[in-house]
Amino acid sequence: MRYRIVFAVALSVGIGFANGADKAEETFRFAKNLLLDREEYDSAAEKFAAFVTSYPQHQNAPEALQYMGLCYANLKDSKRAAEAYEKLLSDYPDAAAEMRRKAMRYGGDARYKLKQYDKAVELYTRLLNGGTESGPDDMAEHALFWRAAAYDRIGMGLRSKGMRKDADGFAGKAVAGFNAYVKQYPAAKLVPLALRNAAFIAFDQQDYTRSASIFKRLLKEFPDNKKAEEYQFYQAECAYRLGGYTAAKQSYAQLLQAYPTGQLLADAQSGIAWCDYELAKDARQRAQAARGQGAQVVGVRRLGSQPF
Repeated sequence: MRYRIVFAVALSVGIGFANGADKAEETFRFAKNLLLDREEYDSAAEKFAAFVTSYPQHQNAPEALQYMGLCYANLKDSKRAAEAYEKLLSDYPDAAAEMRRKAMRYGGDARYKLKQYDKAVELYTRLLNGGTESGPDDMAEHALFWRAAAYDRIGMGLRSKGMRKDADGFAGKAVAGFNAYVKQYPAAKLVPLALRNAAFIAFDQQDYTRSASIFKRLLKEFPDNKKAEEYQFYQAECAYRLGGYTAAKQSYAQLLQAYPTGQLLADAQSGIAWCDYELAKDARQRAQAARGQGAQVVGVRRLGSQPF
């Protein structure tokens, strides 16, 4: 009789465990269905959260957190998305390598959207350093570009606070990242944007020679890009700031010819007027110097203004 009771208790416990496992699987499948088949992101996120809370040791818990992040990303809730991906990384170090790499990538994206660029850099760097294992190149490509973009944003923020030296340090990291991206992924669709960002960083640092060379490369390699008018304009701007007024005038004129109804028409016309002013001023100064008279400066240029 005693053995029958023990066997009955054991059987009931086993059934209980089985029922618990079945309930966990059912909860996970239901949440997955809400997400993938019905696109009910709110309800799916709630179910995945309940699953992780109730079954933190379940083999599907890391995947549930990954799906939670996806739900919140679709709901434009970057904060909760980032938290879900980071919980996956912190609580499940033995999760599948590809799953952890995705968490690093999409967690980095979520932090970037929140303008938490330092945290984005940290996650992208973990991915680029290998995470748990090496992974698909598309994730490394993505992380390399957006880490550079995050460095650039950090530098811009520091520059706005007057912290020029620190800003230049992050600008250097951004340029190095964009250059590495272009070198490693020369056929990638974001190559023009990487080069453009590097050109503007150089422009902001008043390195007009380097900036002009990058804009020239953009015009040569991507003449049909939607930003080609801008490339032409800033190539002219660089020449102007380097004192090459004749070359700058020619470059502005090329812009007017190529884009007669472009968005930068007025700025290019202004640039030509200022080139004419500077060239005339140089001629006056040379004439005054020949007569032994002091040079006179009668105008300071602002973008889009006229010298009169």
